[in-house]
Amino acid sequence: MFPPVSAFMAGRQPESNDVNVVHGVGLCNPQLAQGRRKMLDLVNRLHKVGVQFDIELPQVAVIGAQSAGKSSLLESISGITLPRASGTCTRCPTEFRLTRKDSRWQCTVSLRFTTDAQGRPLAEAKTEQFGDIIYNKAEVEGRIWRAQRAILNPSKPIEDFLRDNVHSSGNQPRRSELTFSHNCVSLQISGPEVADLSFCDLPDCP
Repeated sequence: MFPPVSAFMAGRQPESNDVNVVHGVGLCNPQLAQGRRKMLDLVNRLHKVGVQFDIELPQVAVIGAQSAGKSSLLESISGITLPRASGTCTRCPTEFRLTRKDSRWQCTVSLRFTTDAQGRPLAEAKTEQFGDIIYNKAEVEGRIWRAQRAILNPSKPIEDFLRDNVHSSGNQPRRSELTFSHNCVSLQISGPEVADLSFCDLPDCP
């Protein structure tokens, strides 16, 4: 009987009793998890300070045409529901920073600015937490929607978009100030059933 594939993937020689041992493969391999976690933490810290404008950082990007199933894929991976309203999510990049922790599930929504209201690059990236930490998955969709509106309307105070009445159809603005922004919404999600993974949802292709 052949030794398990994970013995070779982990970069070690298979032992005689490996046939009786079950190892995880890919994201489930515990021998690779620690190194992957350190690498993701480093890349995330570099992204926060805007290093990606000076050097290329590895990143998984999800790109596709409208109605191609991107949102369903992202929801399956992240475990949250994304806003489907037209005119917002398609024009604002969204980052997902997933981290496995034994503590209670939580999500922190932040706005990361790399350009000013006129689209000019900032000397240093700026990250602002958008509201309190979320512990109920049902609240994430509305918070993301408000965060996207805040990104696309840079002249308005961020606090205005955290108010409940902004999300009602009768009070939302007909048009956003920007048709697209390089500034993005960042989601930091952690919990016991969350995989260590980072990726970015880019605007839809026409």
